[in-house]
Amino acid sequence: MKSHYTTANLERGDKYEFWHEVVCKQFVTADSARNCEGGFNAELTCNQFGRMQVSRFDAPPHRWRRERKHIRADDQDMYLLGVLRNGEGRLEQNGRTAIQKNGSIALYDTALPFTYDLSASINLLTLPRTVLDSRAPHARQLLARNLDCDPGLATMLCEMIDSLLDLNVETRQFAMVRERLANSLLDIVLAILDLNSASLSADDVANPSMERMLTYARANLADPDLSPADIARFGAVSTRTMNRLFGKLGTTPMRWVLQERVRLGERYLREDYAKTVTEAAFMVGFNDISHFSRSFKQLLGYSPEQILRRN
Repeated sequence: MKSHYTTANLERGDKYEFWHEVVCKQFVTADSARNCEGGFNAELTCNQFGRMQVSRFDAPPHRWRRERKHIRADDQDMYLLGVLRNGEGRLEQNGRTAIQKNGSIALYDTALPFTYDLSASINLLTLPRTVLDSRAPHARQLLARNLDCDPGLATMLCEMIDSLLDLNVETRQFAMVRERLANSLLDIVLAILDLNSASLSADDVANPSMERMLTYARANLADPDLSPADIARFGAVSTRTMNRLFGKLGTTPMRWVLQERVRLGERYLREDYAKTVTEAAFMVGFNDISHFSRSFKQLLGYSPEQILRRN
């Protein structure tokens, strides 16, 4: 569904508060502060394509800061990719800083703290974690970097986002069309990430123990008895080291497992692999159906029953 927000018609004293609320609603909760004098005239346009959202964000100088308190409170768990159309941006995350100019592309993770200073028109793409982690395994090593690519590829990405923002295919009969367009856009993003993954140094590659633990946990999500001790043992690390490694992702081992189980359950329901909520819950390691439904709604913002009704 397409949405448009502007501060143009608001009273001067109401503009920034409205802007803060809108951005938190459409993306993630965070603290913000304006860095400019005078009126705050800003616009945001969003359009949903499957599980991806394309957005155009135009605003004068201001800062966003997402901290662990926000991450713990909201579970808004996704990647965001920003393509600067004009202006300037400064993104800080995971110990790195990307200084953005016209045409710059940068990726950031809402499950980790970040600071983003913006005075720009920027195209933003919301990317589901399950998709990116499975198809771009080195995505986390590319956070807060200026992603290199052929200028033509960057232009293609920006122009496609612009086109999708203007496209009107919102009725039910166009659901498959929207899904295909989302996949085409995702392929461009994956091509850019692949180009940058190829240039990662050995120091950039994730901790091998962490990779083993994530692989083991994903393979055993259906086991309701999966425990932190099992995960640490497979990674050949102590429980303390395991907790430290997961802490770098802004989470804990079992919170990460819970989120992965919910996402897998969502996929089973969407793809009609599970016919009922109860079946999906048991398939991904939940013993308590109400716990599955509550966690599902908290993480994804809608209930598993809504997927069944849509199917």
